[in-house]
Amino acid sequence: MRPAVGNALRLVAVVLLAGGVGASVLLATGSDIGIGLAGVGVPLVVAVGIAVYVQMTINQNATTPGEFVHDRARSAATTFRDEVTTYNRRRGHHPAWETRRLDTQVDQLVDDFAAAGVTVSPDDGTFEIDDPSNPREFDSLEEAVSEFARQRDASFEEFVETEIRRADDALGRLAPDVLPASDIDSVPPSATPSDPDDAAATLSEARETGRATVERAANQVAETIQQYDGDPATIRESLDRAESAAADGQIETAVEAIEQATSTAEAAVGEAFDDRRETVEALVETVDQSVVETYVDRKHVEAVSEIGDEIGDIDTAMDQSALADAERRLRKHCRATVEQLQADLDANIETIQRADIPVGFYTVPAAAGRDYAGQLRSAEDLSVFRTTWVDAVGALTDAVETATEKASVADSYGMVEDEIDETLRTTGRVEGSSLRVASPEQFMQLYADANPEVEYDPSGPTLSAPGGSETYTLTVTARLADNDGSQYEFQLDVDGESDHRTARATDYVATRESFERLSYGEYEVTATVDDGSFPTVSETVRVTADREVELTVERQSVAQRVCGRDRDAVREQIPTVAGELERTFDRESHLAPEMEFPITDEYVPCLLALWAEEAGHDARLDDGRVLVYDHDELVERVEHAVRQSVVDGGETLTFETIRSRYLSVPLSDGLLETVIRGTGLDVTVEEKEVQPT
Repeated sequence: MRPAVGNALRLVAVVLLAGGVGASVLLATGSDIGIGLAGVGVPLVVAVGIAVYVQMTINQNATTPGEFVHDRARSAATTFRDEVTTYNRRRGHHPAWETRRLDTQVDQLVDDFAAAGVTVSPDDGTFEIDDPSNPREFDSLEEAVSEFARQRDASFEEFVETEIRRADDALGRLAPDVLPASDIDSVPPSATPSDPDDAAATLSEARETGRATVERAANQVAETIQQYDGDPATIRESLDRAESAAADGQIETAVEAIEQATSTAEAAVGEAFDDRRETVEALVETVDQSVVETYVDRKHVEAVSEIGDEIGDIDTAMDQSALADAERRLRKHCRATVEQLQADLDANIETIQRADIPVGFYTVPAAAGRDYAGQLRSAEDLSVFRTTWVDAVGALTDAVETATEKASVADSYGMVEDEIDETLRTTGRVEGSSLRVASPEQFMQLYADANPEVEYDPSGPTLSAPGGSETYTLTVTARLADNDGSQYEFQLDVDGESDHRTARATDYVATRESFERLSYGEYEVTATVDDGSFPTVSETVRVTADREVELTVERQSVAQRVCGRDRDAVREQIPTVAGELERTFDRESHLAPEMEFPITDEYVPCLLALWAEEAGHDARLDDGRVLVYDHDELVERVEHAVRQSVVDGGETLTFETIRSRYLSVPLSDGLLETVIRGTGLDVTVEEKEVQPT
């Protein structure tokens, strides 16, 4: 049984015993002694028992001074062992880490522990506690161990940062002589993590990055030797040494070995590299001096020039990959120029063959059947490639130039043929200068070949129709849509490019005119009536044979001629003034603008014209003003006056007399003459008089 448990049981027994004795005395005597024993004695026994128990427990759990010193020694030694083990592990993984100062600190700590009574073996991490005496010494030793750990971590992090920077600097020396800068990965990161384990991981990643870059550089050097038929065995030792050092994390040593291998390789293949670069430069110069840019997209020629500039910066055999890339792109653009020339030639030939032109107009050149692009693709030697390209460009540019001109003629011939047809039929002769094309003689020769009856003179060049121009008769009829019984002056105009005719006639309803020997072609036919009530009517007519055309002339209402945009606004005012207009008309037998009306003067002409339309009265523009009257009544009065005085009475009747004696409408001389002539009476009208015939 554990001592603490035994003591507790004994204390319980004492308390129970005291409680039983007090209870028995109280029951047996009931006296003050019993009460005192139960109320005071028992609690006193309990208190004494608890005190005894506590003292016994303390005595049993107490640690001796010797044991306490051993515990402190063991704790400090264990901490030292753990930190030294971490130190040994890192130093073993990173032999390049400079640790002399830290080694001194470890040795000093070993001596300090020994002086305190603890023997520590830092190599295997064991320790032995001999005879420690002062626990405070181990407090100081633990602080010293913590300081050692801090300096160890700081030293390691500084080592990692230095290693990364040196590796990055070393790898940078490989560009551009060995590898392009784009092929050299920067070792990460630029700032080392503060955690030592993270720093170790970062260093491992950086060394792997460096190893991969060194491996690429070694391969580049080996490929350079093979590219120029060199002996890779002469530099294999340096390359193996570089790869081995990189695998061990010694990036600087690896880069030095690569540099040594590079120097050896350049010495071995420098002459062959220079020859290849000169061959590439010769092709660039050939393209720059050629005429190909006249025929192809400038982007190809500009790309070749840019490649030439790049080659000027390639000055070491280690740039063979850059030179190879430049040559690859150069070949690509050179092939593209030839492919475009070939495509243009094929397209032009197809255009010519598709066109409806005489046989013998064009002969397909031999260049059209040559696969120049295929020859360029199969030319491994760049000198052979260059010779093939020069031959291809020379043959194709000549062929394309000829085919382009011929295709342009063939493609446009249909339109030009129509133009020649038109001109020959219209004028009987075509001048080369009149054709809106670059090479009129080719079009004219083609036309003459297809039309043997046409005479072709290349000295002009000119084409002449055997019978001259074609002529036909055009009959034109102009007809009024309606007639008020008046005669009108008609004018007919026929206007064409090479001919213009005019005819005039007086008639009531229509006039007809034949225009003979009109040249073949297009004409504008126009009918004009001298009365302002009729707008001019036109029609475009193509005369390719004898033909007739009829023009109908629609009368314009007076309102259409005088209202314009005011028509709707004035019409809204009619209900307001209609009554007054009607009363004035009944009183005066006519309406004219010079009368007084309750509306602004400028709107009076439109008002009179619109009201006349609604009221069913006649409206006419007479001598520039709107005149509203009853036309039938006017004709009746004029006819009565002329018949009575001139026809039956044999007198001469002036216009003024007619107006003053017989009419209430103030019509002009022109309108009066039209009305007199419209009566059909056998009289003579001249000089504002009506005379017997």
